[in-house]
Amino acid sequence: MMFRDTDGNLGLSLSNTAGIVINDANLYDFTVTAITPMTLAVGAWYWSIETTSVAGKIKTYLAGTLEILNDPTRT
Repeated sequence: MMFRDTDGNLGLSLSNTAGIVINDANLYDFTVTAITPMTLAVGAWYWSIETTSVAGKIKTYLAGTLEILNDPTRT
């Protein structure tokens, strides 16, 4: 799972060794653990979840946009 800013710069990356648990590789069943604290800066972030098969084929399963807002309760 990757988070990129509007310029395409990588802000956060999760993998099966950090933040993603593969439950069943044959079924492409995985769990993304909670990201706390969220380390992304305020702004728009594009995210995607990609898998790589044993044959090396990369497939994007989900993608979207996440907006990180300034938390007014923190100074």
